[in-house]
Amino acid sequence: MKVVNTLLCLAVCGLLSNFAAADAPDWDRLTPEHQEVLSDFQSTWETLPSERREKLLQRADNWQQLSPDCREALQNRWRELRELPPEVRSTLRERWQGMTPVQRREAMQNSPHKARCPKAN
Repeated sequence: MKVVNTLLCLAVCGLLSNFAAADAPDWDRLTPEHQEVLSDFQSTWETLPSERREKLLQRADNWQQLSPDCREALQNRWRELRELPPEVRSTLRERWQGMTPVQRREAMQNSPHKARCPKAN
């Protein structure tokens, strides 16, 4: 009986922790730093699924930990990618989605921003 109670308790605790983790804060409750980093999502924040908001918050935390030089390098790279013609971006996206995790890591190691941002990926 103790084993059953323990397993039941662990299951309930696990469910409760998952429920709490999935309850991402409203836009007004984000820190000013998070709001700044996530400003592109302000108009749609409340409609995003909680899991997506949590992932974005984690990425915002990671972004804030990067050096200014690294942030600049990544922003420049993203700007370059956004300026590519849509068909080229689509081809690159398809190629990326077809890669294994190892191939993706290798491709990232050869990215132009790596010299200024070695720990970004």
